[in-house]
Amino acid sequence: MSKAGRPPEPWKRTMIIDAAASVFTERGVNSTSLQDLADAAGVSRAAIHYHFSGMDGVILGVAEQGYRLMYTLRAAAIAQETDARAQLVTMMRMGIPADPPSEYLVMYESIATFRANIDFLPVMARMSKDQFDLYLAIVNRGVAQGYFRPREAVEVIGWNLLAIEDAAGIYITIRTSPEAEVMRGRILSYASSSLDCDLDEENSRQRERGVG
Repeated sequence: MSKAGRPPEPWKRTMIIDAAASVFTERGVNSTSLQDLADAAGVSRAAIHYHFSGMDGVILGVAEQGYRLMYTLRAAAIAQETDARAQLVTMMRMGIPADPPSEYLVMYESIATFRANIDFLPVMARMSKDQFDLYLAIVNRGVAQGYFRPREAVEVIGWNLLAIEDAAGIYITIRTSPEAEVMRGRILSYASSSLDCDLDEENSRQRERGVG
């Protein structure tokens, strides 16, 4: 039981998040009101307040859903490969999607909101650390397999890859970036240089397969 003895309704929370992702993508986070969300989800404003701590809570819910989706899909795709070169290219291509889902766009559009709310910072830190850990594990695996010869600390390379990916995400979200394939080329160039490993052939193979 929760809040005045009412039973939780996780399905309604999910419904609000799904509706919010669509509305945020169409109108923008800053141009959306709680009433807009209530209308889109077919619920009352009171229902939104019951499940979330106002608009910021909804934004965080959408961003977390996008993060979980992105992380789960990437981890599953990486697990299907045994060659670290293929894993790394898969990781990079999926991190800069050609057709990003609504939750992905909201996740990057909401960065200013997250920075302004101290309660959100641990959540954002966890999201970043999880993605970094994926990159670091792949880089270390490539070193063990003899494919990667890092030219700087592997931790530095991992964080730099994540930083390039995040920068691309921001540019894609505000629609001022080149196409995703161009942005992928930039992170691929850094990875190839910093790891002393030519990844172009693997990238071409995955582009033909439509990965990402």
